[in-house]
This record gives sequence, C-alpha cells and structure tokens, in this order.
Amino acid sequence: MNTEITTLEPEDLSEFLSDYCDFSRDTAYIITAMARPKENKQIAHGDMPAFRELITSEENIEEKLRKLLTLGRNYTPKEGGDLTFRMYITANSRNCLKSFHLYQKELIDMNRRISDGHEETYNHIKRIDKEWISTLQSDTNKETSKFIIDIDRKSESLLDKTATDLRDRTEIEHIIETPNGYHIITEPFNYTEFDLKEDEEIEIKTDSLMFLTII
Repeated sequence: MNTEITTLEPEDLSEFLSDYCDFSRDTAYIITAMARPKENKQIAHGDMPAFRELITSEENIEEKLRKLLTLGRNYTPKEGGDLTFRMYITANSRNCLKSFHLYQKELIDMNRRISDGHEETYNHIKRIDKEWISTLQSDTNKETSKFIIDIDRKSESLLDKTATDLRDRTEIEHIIETPNGYHIITEPFNYTEFDLKEDEEIEIKTDSLMFLTII
C-alpha cells in the first residue's frame, strides 16, 4: 500500500495544527471536543457534551488545545462514569468578516423578536458566544474549500482504491485515521464525477469537521 496514514495522539496536535492551519487577518478555525453516544452509552444524542474553541492564530493553538484537553479529561457527566471525547477541527478556515456581517443581521433580528416578546430569543442572548461560533461554523462562511472524503470502514484496500481514484482528480493533502475508518482531505474537485455507487461507506463532505484524536 502506498498511502501514508496519519494517526494523531493528543501530544501530536500542536505541531500538526501549526502545519495544517493557514491563518490570515480575517480567518479562524473551530476546534471541538465532543462526547458521542457511539462511544458513551450513558448519554443520549440530545445531551451530547461538546466544547468549542476558536483558533485565531498559530500562537494560540497550544492554549486552546490545553483547554479542550483539560475539559475532556475532567468532565463529569450527570449520568456518571467517564466519557470518551473525540476532537475535531473545521477542515476549512472560517471567514470572520463575512460571519460578522451576517451575525450583525441576526442580532438586529434578535432585537426585533425580543421587542415582540419572543421568549426563546431571551435564551439565545444568554448564550450569545455560542451563537457566534455557530455562525462561523455555517458552511456559507467557510474561507477555504477543502473536501473530506469520509471512509466509514477500516479497510486499507478500500482506502488505497479510493485514494488512487482521487489522485486522478485532485490533490490529497492528508489521510487521517479515525476510530471507524479514515478522513481523506483533498483540494476541491468535481465530485459529481466521483462514482460512489460501489460502496455506501464513503461520503464526500464539502465542509465538515475533520477528526483529530480521541481524548
């Protein structure tokens, strides 16, 4: 097999992200620590613990990683027991300026809804920091256009075949091992010509979260 696979441990993340992330004045990335029911039987989908942080420069990568790692390792769920967290990063950087303009409109709409007595809006303004990150994470606010080819099966033969097909169409930047398979990070391409009929365990995501490691 001629496909190089990257398997990341928590101690590898700072160096990897320093190489992966491409910052400019208006861009940022979102890193997320998430405890999924798939690995944590005591929690339900509606109660899935998740923590998100913005990385705005190479200089604050280490600080934000330490914060999320500490939260993931020390979080105590109400259901009891220890949780396994997955850590992700947005595959594409986010355009902060574009997001800011859109969020200004949302704030104006919130103010109007408050004036109309809309109760749920009061809950929104109590978590306004989370609302801002959600705006950034919207696929309309991505700055770059990297794709994730998500292979949901641990099969090196399937990975090698998929990677070979992809190299005829685009540039592969990284292949990250995930708990259930692989994330192949590529430059954008005409994915309508990429035949996935042979295997339903492959999905093309044009803007999604890239798996990093398990906490």
